[in-house]
Amino acid sequence: MSTPTLTAEETRSRIRAARAQVHHASLLLQQASAAWSSLVRITSWESPASRGYHDRAQDRLGEAASLVGLTQVHEQQLAWAESQVTDGCAP
Repeated sequence: MSTPTLTAEETRSRIRAARAQVHHASLLLQQASAAWSSLVRITSWESPASRGYHDRAQDRLGEAASLVGLTQVHEQQLAWAESQVTDGCAP
């Protein structure tokens, strides 16, 4: 049984769809990062009892920032892959 071959345009289309999904994820992560940043600011003004919340919020903020960077790298990689697709030869 042979594997169906995609045309160059089908490959580009799939790469563009993946880029759109990665871009959407990046936007959601940026929103989450802003929310965690706000929580870090709010909890830093509160009593020592909120210190645990503050520390966890700082951890989540760092994780969100890392994921935003990772999605940007993936977007760049997908853009490069799309640029490499030529008629008659898909990556």
